[in-house]
Amino acid sequence: MHNAHPAKLSNRLRLDPAGLISDNPAPVRTAHPEIGQRKILLFVGAVLAEKRVEVIVDALDVMKRKDVVLVVVGDGEHLSNLKEYCKGRA
Repeated sequence: MHNAHPAKLSNRLRLDPAGLISDNPAPVRTAHPEIGQRKILLFVGAVLAEKRVEVIVDALDVMKRKDVVLVVVGDGEHLSNLKEYCKGRA
């Protein structure tokens, strides 16, 4: 089992293992007001290189979807690489 810890990835990307799987997104929006009313694209799983989460990050950039925030719930050996990859992205 991975031991996930909340950590900000960037303004649009966030790792937060607590309270994200819910029928009501209000607790997430309350805990992270910077999400605002943007749609949440949720990735839940081990953050491993073979999962290629960077493809999602790149797709959001290409689509210029400022109305969507990627929330990553999980931990893994690739997490620090993903955080570095996401630095400086708005």
